[in-house]
Amino acid sequence: MSTFNLLKGHNLKLKGQPSRNVIEVPDSELYCIHPYQYKGMKPKLLVKKGDKVKIGTPLFYDKTKDSVKIVSPVSGLVEDIIFGKRRIIEKVLIKKQGEESETLDKYDVESDNSKFKDFLLDSGLWSYLRQRPFSKVPDPTVKPRAIFLTMHQTAPFSLDLEHIMSGSKKELLYGMKLLSGLTEGNLFLSLKKGSTFFKNEDLDEVNINYFGGPHPSGNIGVQIHHIEPIANKDDLVYYISMQDLLSIVNTLKSGKYDFNKIISCGGTGISNPSYYKIKRGALIKDVVGDIDVNKYRIISGDVLSGTIANLDDSLNSFDEVLSVIPEIQEREFVGWALPGLKKYSLSNTFVSSALGLEDSDLETGLNGSIRAIIPFGRWERVLPMDIFPDFLIKSILSQDIEQMEKLGIYECDPEDFALCSFVCQSKVEVSQIVSDGLDLIEREG
Repeated sequence: MSTFNLLKGHNLKLKGQPSRNVIEVPDSELYCIHPYQYKGMKPKLLVKKGDKVKIGTPLFYDKTKDSVKIVSPVSGLVEDIIFGKRRIIEKVLIKKQGEESETLDKYDVESDNSKFKDFLLDSGLWSYLRQRPFSKVPDPTVKPRAIFLTMHQTAPFSLDLEHIMSGSKKELLYGMKLLSGLTEGNLFLSLKKGSTFFKNEDLDEVNINYFGGPHPSGNIGVQIHHIEPIANKDDLVYYISMQDLLSIVNTLKSGKYDFNKIISCGGTGISNPSYYKIKRGALIKDVVGDIDVNKYRIISGDVLSGTIANLDDSLNSFDEVLSVIPEIQEREFVGWALPGLKKYSLSNTFVSSALGLEDSDLETGLNGSIRAIIPFGRWERVLPMDIFPDFLIKSILSQDIEQMEKLGIYECDPEDFALCSFVCQSKVEVSQIVSDGLDLIEREG
């Protein structure tokens, strides 16, 4: 058991903080699954337009790992299958009809823990797991060195997991016991410094660590870096959301699929920022209503590391935050010459830094154009990892794989560098460059 007090980072002060009251969202007419969101998978469709599906019916599988499949969260008819460029499957739309469900086999995981992996694969819930490096759905034939979990989240508008899961401690403990059988190494759980969530509970099989400090101290990648860093591309670890783990346990115990999850919806573009209980695959417009997309940007995930979404999309399957912030309408005239009384600044460039800016209605504008990378040390001040981000980014841009490996590329994930992008004086998309570097190094093998 260790406590890590991280000093580097920053907590964004944003308007539209969600209430912790949970609003239950009624069933939608349409549900949407985005196959391209499952990184590392090459999807092969098992259904076509007009097919009838049940809850748990396989929709597609991974051509590189054919035991890994994604199943339908609802019963109904396949309304449409939408393809993008180069025949990438963008959406599988299902029109909900009834509550028919596939029958789940019973697995005696109590006497034989290896049956737990069989259950995950047969039920289609293996896809809830992800691996580092590369943050992709893992290969079930390769055992991880360790498994990491966290209940400490610091991203903007993130969920208070201890609040929403206060009544599910026994299920979480049972899930952690099952997860420990997937590895011969340790199962690590990260909690917020000072947490008493699992006080007086039996956690002999779990290695607990406490984290304190600003964002990104709640990122799983930052926690892995400080607990047991990833050494090379073959040093595989698993991680999974605590909500996904709870869904797995509920499905295993009841014999019925549990596709419910709670998400945090925040930002000034949402009329009622709050926590919402939804069924996975629900369309964003059915969760938060109509949003003027000309005035606001919809983001699946947090404002730092999320992806742009549309009202007719569903939330990314791994995201638990929906953010809606103002879309910049036009560039401010001679903005660089103004005192910036209301501008968000971490570099003392504007007067707001001295006055102390309260919660900000952060916009999407870059407030400048892309420039040459000049090392002012701003990236290092918000990255609580023993990595030289300037040199790493330049090695990625030059596609120097050997140098990338020496500088710790395998420990990196785009979300861990999101604050670097935010504070960058050169307007460089640091997270995207890290993502490109990981794709390159995986492709080159």
